[in-house]
Amino acid sequence: MNALTLQVDERELSTILAALLLLQEQIDILPEDLADMIREHGPPLTFRQIDELGSRLSLGMSKDQFKAYCGDDRPSHVQAA
Repeated sequence: MNALTLQVDERELSTILAALLLLQEQIDILPEDLADMIREHGPPLTFRQIDELGSRLSLGMSKDQFKAYCGDDRPSHVQAA
């Protein structure tokens, strides 16, 4: 897998994080074209992997800090251990 570097401002980062959270909530009901896009480079990320990615993107927040940022109102199937 190739590592990519991307510069984004805070507004763009907030949008990316929101999209990741929405993806977690809607992963089982994605339109086919979006599901295909996600699988383009391998299997989709797991809920845990999305949490970890969100933590990495959140300017070094720990996984627990990212979960706190997201809130506990995510559906139970989204709240990875």
